[in-house]
Amino acid sequence: MSVTVEGLIERDARYYRSTGDRALVVVQVHAAFGHPFEAAVDFGPSANDHAFAERTARTIRKGMVARIDANSITHRADHGNAVYVLGGGDLAVVVHGDVGPLVDITQLAQMRR
Repeated sequence: MSVTVEGLIERDARYYRSTGDRALVVVQVHAAFGHPFEAAVDFGPSANDHAFAERTARTIRKGMVARIDANSITHRADHGNAVYVLGGGDLAVVVHGDVGPLVDITQLAQMRR
């Protein structure tokens, strides 16, 4: 299955340290309908990966346009918030600027490995 969602970023991207000590950048997009869609890009486990992921997350702001391509979709509801979580082996998250693609954060993460 292939899922593509494009829309406005609902809130600033967030940097997280996962339970496996991986650096994650989480982007949440609000499409034209229903709950928001969320994708987490894994930057890796090293201290440099964490620093790079944190810097990358600070550049992705609410209101920018993002496109997420994924292979899987699940639904998560916690503490009154519900989102569709996009993932899979071929996850791609591209943030657009005024004149076209600004940054493919998935490629950034892969280049760090």
